[in-house]
Amino acid sequence: MDLSGRRETCTGTSPEGHGAYRIEGLDATGAAVFSIAFEGHAIADARRAARSFAFTIPLSSFDPARLSALRLAGPGGSAEVLGGRLAESLRSGAVAPSAKLSAGRAASGRTQLSWDGATYPMALIRDARTGQVLSFARGGRAEVASTGAQLEVVLSDGVRSISQRTQAQ
Repeated sequence: MDLSGRRETCTGTSPEGHGAYRIEGLDATGAAVFSIAFEGHAIADARRAARSFAFTIPLSSFDPARLSALRLAGPGGSAEVLGGRLAESLRSGAVAPSAKLSAGRAASGRTQLSWDGATYPMALIRDARTGQVLSFARGGRAEVASTGAQLEVVLSDGVRSISQRTQAQ
């Protein structure tokens, strides 16, 4: 989920407004700043029942200055994330620092990518022309099969995301 409101970093749709799952933005007292129900999408090849989701929540739909945490709840339990870091990032309007993204050919013949995994623990790697997702990667390194096309790498620090393009080798 991208809370920045920038269209170029997230291409999700609006949540359905009904379903067994709920995403909530919480203030410092634990009161809901926003609360949205959704069903998500079944993952066809998962070994056990699993669902995925991707959507945007426009900043104009709530007061981001009040936001202290996000909570995701569903039939399997709940998780709360980010706490004060989320609120500070949104209030300050801080822009995530640029990443030193590098791409090269791995011994396997695949494209090897590396970036600062401490600053950006998560990456979404896709074919820049088709938008096809090639990998979700963690830890600052990934190898992907590519056809020499340009890659788009969306790096996330858990609050903000940046998008960079690189040529597959």
